[in-house]
Amino acid sequence: MEHLRRVVKTLIDNQDGNEVYMTYGCDFSFTQAEINYFFLDRVMKHWNSIFPDVELIYSNPGKFMESVKKIN
Repeated sequence: MEHLRRVVKTLIDNQDGNEVYMTYGCDFSFTQAEINYFFLDRVMKHWNSIFPDVELIYSNPGKFMESVKKIN
């Protein structure tokens, strides 16, 4: 997890904003979405408790673009 945190912090440090959009999975990885989201919720909750400086949230391209527009 620390490696991912460093990657995200590097991405943030090399751009104007403080948000990074990262995709997760592939076309067939959510055939049992309720199971995947159950575990992803737990990972995100744990992540946010140990790395409060890099918050993980669910998003989509529209929400991300709105945050980018606010920067500009």
